[in-house]
Amino acid sequence: MRVIALVGFRQASIDSIASAADVSATPIYWHFGNREGLLVALAKRITETYSREVLSEWRLRGARSPEERIRGYLAAMLRVAIQQPEIVRAHTALSSEGVTLVGLRDGIRQFNREARRSVYDAIEAGVAEGTFRPVGASQWVDFLIGSLLGASIQAGLHREGFDSAILFQSVHDNALLMLGLNPRLDIGLNRD
Repeated sequence: MRVIALVGFRQASIDSIASAADVSATPIYWHFGNREGLLVALAKRITETYSREVLSEWRLRGARSPEERIRGYLAAMLRVAIQQPEIVRAHTALSSEGVTLVGLRDGIRQFNREARRSVYDAIEAGVAEGTFRPVGASQWVDFLIGSLLGASIQAGLHREGFDSAILFQSVHDNALLMLGLNPRLDIGLNRD
């Protein structure tokens, strides 16, 4: 995941991935068959991570209404982007590069649909009941993931004296404003 997050899927060779994992290429071929098999396994892992984080956040918050579900989803996504930025970067590489590979296109799209379905449902329900501004659910999720990618890249570029919490706060606030929701001024990000 780290190699693909760093250089993208097309540039990540089996040898560079094996080297980063401190193994020979043989076990990678044995377990995954080829680069495409590795991509599918990575897509599943990312989807499972997102799903696990979102579901745990929803359970923690007791999210029932569309607004509670979206706020929980947003909190979970911010936590993943801050604590595991390589997942956001790898997800973007998969979404942008993986769908161009004919043998993987349908699988990647299916993984994305599965990971996003509950969020789409919450947005569509919020729009239908008039709680949210009319907005396309897939466009909202794409905005959020793209913004989180940009914020995580910027945070990674600036190490000393850079307050990345401001970037993530901005992503949070703008995602909620897109839906017509009050962003609530502080999301409680650790300013380390």
